Amino acid sequence: MIEHTGQLDQFKLQIKELFRKESFICRTIKVPKHDHVYTCGENDPMVYFIERGQVKVLLLSAEGKECLLAILTAGDIFGELSLFGQCVRVDTAVAMQDVVLKQIPSRSFMNLLKRESMLEGLVQYLVARVAEQQEVITSLLTANSEQRLGMTLLHLARRLGKNDPRSVRIEQKISHEELAEMVGTTRPRIGIFLKRFRELGLVELSRERHFVIREGKLKEYLAKLAFPEDESLEMQKPRQQETVEPAFPTLGIS
Repeated sequence: MIEHTGQLDQFKLQIKELFRKESFICRTIKVPKHDHVYTCGENDPMVYFIERGQVKVLLLSAEGKECLLAILTAGDIFGELSLFGQCVRVDTAVAMQDVVLKQIPSRSFMNLLKRESMLEGLVQYLVARVAEQQEVITSLLTANSEQRLGMTLLHLARRLGKNDPRSVRIEQKISHEELAEMVGTTRPRIGIFLKRFRELGLVELSRERHFVIREGKLKEYLAKLAFPEDESLEMQKPRQQETVEPAFPTLGIS
């Protein structure tokens, strides 16, 4: 799993401060919960910076099915394809809660970063985002649904989590449908796997219905699934043929 570095956190703080000082070239916008920031097919030459709240980025298949690519939070940049001349959106960005964004034309954003010698930080940030997407693609191709759910929960804990006496608490409410979109499986299977995770003490639900992720235990469990100690015994177990198939319809891959 890709770990975020202090350099990336520092870059996010620098961007936030830069937008505060250069408020005349960017616009503050508020997007209500469930509204679209932009929609697939829309011409939108803007870059967005999240000041407050969370945004989910979706891809739609030809059949209209959704694949949840990422959940982004305060300090994140999105809409970055417009930096490279791709102004017609190929994805859709939706506010998961009321969000406050900084919106800036892509050309102005690049000029600003050049002036402040921050292009290297942008490259590091975008490389980290690409690495995260590679993790998602790799898990869709090589892991079964249960493993993908576990990796998704660890990713969300890293992105959205707050320290909790029991491990990491995710205060943003993530629905079973949204988890199914990220994992590439069905909502009922998400329910089955979460029940198993709770019974094993890997995941809890707080009184406020927040996920509490026991990172260490969940990582150990996923490692055992990936590398069983006794492969001869593992080979004797009946296997469900669902490693790859559930992910592809969600992504629109034939």
